[in-house]
Amino acid sequence: MVLEKPAVENNSLSASLFKIFLQSTSALAKYSDIKIFFFLLETKFMYYFIERSVAILKPKRPFLEWVNSTFHDIPQQLTLSAIRTDCNSYLIPEVEEIEDGVNFINSKFMDLFAMELSSWTEDESLWPQTLSLKTFWEWFDVEISPTTVDLSDEEVTTGESKSGRAFKDNTIH
Repeated sequence: MVLEKPAVENNSLSASLFKIFLQSTSALAKYSDIKIFFFLLETKFMYYFIERSVAILKPKRPFLEWVNSTFHDIPQQLTLSAIRTDCNSYLIPEVEEIEDGVNFINSKFMDLFAMELSSWTEDESLWPQTLSLKTFWEWFDVEISPTTVDLSDEEVTTGESKSGRAFKDNTIH
């Protein structure tokens, strides 16, 4: 359910609007969701909760060591802080508990590992020999953000890009 921006005067929120919000969630709203909802109703803009959570993979020292030892054409060795600045984010099913997000990541670790490695090279002979769940967690920190709000004015699209080609044509498998 998408809530339309109601006319809010005097920065107040009626009990009926709050009741609609609570009914629109699959379970009782978390405190952080309630704070965001109050903010959204009291602003001049309308934003939407996305029914997805976000996982951010942040490389750890073993990943950095692999990059620095594998790619000798990089002008200077990367640092851990540099490599953790520009990280990949992944939309995952909406979770209410961080542990649920971690469990989902565990179920997709091989795909995520492959995507992270292939963002550096698609030559699998340069990848580490062992791509296990244990290695994944040794190589990456994962931050789970249960609440996702769309701040863009543009419509979310899937299936085809603006050029008309399917996204999966450009996806690394």
